[in-house]
Formats: sequence, structure tokens, C-alpha cells
Amino acid sequence: MSGGSPWPGISSLPGVERIREESVIIGAGIHGVSTALALASRGRRSLILEAAASPFQGASVRNEGKLHLGFVYALDRSGETTRAMVEGSLAFAPLIERWCGPVDWESMRSDEFGYVVMGNGLVDPDQAEAHYESVLAEIEKVAVSLGSNYAGVDLGDAAIRRHNGVFPGMADGHSNCWFETPERAIDPRVLATRIVDAAADEPLIEIRSGHRVVQAERLESGFALEVETGSGRCAVETENVVNCAWDGRSALDQMVVEDLPAPNFRVKHHVIVRGGDTTGIVPATLAQGPFGDLVLWPNDDVYISWYPVARTHFGDRPEGDLRPDRRLADQVHEVIQGMFPALAGFSLADYGPCFIVADGQTDINDPASRLHTRVGAEHSEFQGWYSIRSTKLTTAPLAAERCAAAITGIGAEL
Repeated sequence: MSGGSPWPGISSLPGVERIREESVIIGAGIHGVSTALALASRGRRSLILEAAASPFQGASVRNEGKLHLGFVYALDRSGETTRAMVEGSLAFAPLIERWCGPVDWESMRSDEFGYVVMGNGLVDPDQAEAHYESVLAEIEKVAVSLGSNYAGVDLGDAAIRRHNGVFPGMADGHSNCWFETPERAIDPRVLATRIVDAAADEPLIEIRSGHRVVQAERLESGFALEVETGSGRCAVETENVVNCAWDGRSALDQMVVEDLPAPNFRVKHHVIVRGGDTTGIVPATLAQGPFGDLVLWPNDDVYISWYPVARTHFGDRPEGDLRPDRRLADQVHEVIQGMFPALAGFSLADYGPCFIVADGQTDINDPASRLHTRVGAEHSEFQGWYSIRSTKLTTAPLAAERCAAAITGIGAEL
């Protein structure tokens, strides 16, 4: 807790390796590595501590890779989520290119998404259209300051188009209305390789994998972390900490900050299929309510998700390790191929669970659930302890840039 520690001081642990760093980042997913790159661009060194055997092993690569423009958040009438997603998306490519150099976005970018208004969804086609028009208006406003580079595509003339009929390749009986949108996804696995390579080439960044932070305490000046490694424990002291852990972020925050609200944990299983004919497969988001995604990536892998089957936990963080479930993956494939018959010739290539961490005490079938909103590219600061609040791939680079600006006093360039 703030100002003290319920266990013997980490800084006095006997017989352990002692490390001192200017800045320490917990977690080597997209939030953590982006923050290290943003700090390095300002001349500041950082050490990343990652519990897994290598970077980008969790939620950062176990998702559809969508660069959200806010279309899926039609139930947030305030417009705040839309603005957050548009800002994150239009800052995404410029920041990645600044840190990593030229990026071949086409090699990882999907085609444009169709949004299918499902018959049992929480919004009707007219409500969806009104929201989608508000997204276009927000893109136009934000592009004035951030530009219109959207993963290598110019959103300067972004548009939507309504179709009253069955979505291409979809079986009858699910929906009679869909929208063409400018939204796209990127293959997060390809992006991860590009970002990790940039970090490996940066002398101001060190990544120590297999290093799990298990305790944290505030010192008179800075922080001490107790870290479990494959060869024992070590103690790390630092001026400031950037907590970019994913499912463990809240628990670590609570060790040094009092009275923090607990987040909601969901477990969602990703499924990737391959090996079939991809002709005519168009990226689709099935909205709004019990929804799913169908994403064709450039290498012909197809990411599929159907929330009512793939979401297997809701509430507090579950005990134990998450494990892949072949039977569940088969069930997701069966449901989605029932909607999109062309997928019947595909086979499972990859599947597994990951956490979705967000606010909200009721699930997405509740129109008033806070899960229908998202915070933007934000962090919380507690006297040198920084906790990244961004909960989407979309907003991660901008959240990192803003956090690095706060730490160094060198303003964000976007």
C-alpha cells in the first residue's frame, strides 16, 4: 500500500541480484514495448520485465487486430469511446513508423470490414447508421490534428454505405442489413515481430523475459520490485515504474496505491483457421450484442470469434492458468461456418484463451453495461508509479506516447 509495505523490505532481501534502472516497465506486450520505444525516442533508458518466455505472448497477439474507429461502440451515446478509438487509430501508424521505421502495412492489413446488424442485436439498422455517421464526423475532426494515415490508408474520404440484404457469403436468416465501413484490422503477429525487432535494435531498451514481478513497494525515492526468475529472485530499484501488465496490472497497482476499483475480467478464446478457399471471404463484424468477427489476414489465415461460445469467464480474475480448449475452438468454428458456409473447408490452425480487462459489472447483453465503453489512450500517475489505462490494441501506441511524455517532460508529438 502507499507509504509502506506488509512484508520485509524488498530492498533488503538477502542473497539476491540487485538491479538499478532509471525506468522499469512491467509487461512486454504492445503497451509495454511501445512505452519503451517512446521513452527511447526521448533519450531515456528503460528495462522491461516480462513474465513470459518472450515478448508478445498474451492478449497483444490473441485478438483480431482491429484498428477500431468506434463503429462497434454504438451503445456509447456520449461519443467519448468513438473519439478515443479514432484518436488511437489515426495516431497508430505514425507512431509505429516513427519508432520502427518504414512499415509495409499492406502485408499485414485486412480489407475493409462489413458491419452486419444482427437480427437479435441491441441496435436496429437506423440506430446503427446514425452512429456510423457520427464516426465519420469524428474522423474528419480528429484528422485535422492527427492526419489521416490509417495503417497506410488515407481516411480523408472515409465513407459508409448501407445495404439492405444478406452480407456476402453469409447464410440467410441472420441479418438483412449490413454496412460497408473503412475499418480494417492488422495481423497482430506480424506487427509484434516488427515492434520487437525495433526494440531489440534500440540500445536504450533491455527486455528481460521470464521475469515476473511479484511484489512492489514504494521507497522514499522511487520503488522496489521483487522479481521471480528462472534462476531465483532479484530486487529491482527504479525512479519510476510503468505498469503495463495485462491481467496482473490491477493487483500490482494495489500494492502501492490505495482504494483502486477492481476491473472486470473476461476470458475470450481466439480461433484461427486456414487451408480453405478464401475467395469471396470479406472481413465482418457481427453487431450489436452477442457478436463475433470474421477476419481474413493477408496470409490467408482467418480469425473467427463468436462471443456467446468464446467468452468463458466473467467477473473477478479466475484462479489458475488459462489453457487452450480444442472442443471449444471446434464449437466456435462450427457456429461461424454455419453463418459463413465457405469456412467449412478450413481446419483449426491456432486457438487459445486470453483475458479481456475492462470496466463493467454486467455483460454486453445489457445495453447499459460499461463494457460498451472504453477509456482512451490514458494512464494514471501515482507519484512516479504509472499505470497504463488503455484497454485496446488501437489505443496502445498513443497511450505509450502520452505516458513517456509525462515521465520525461518532453511533450507528446501527436
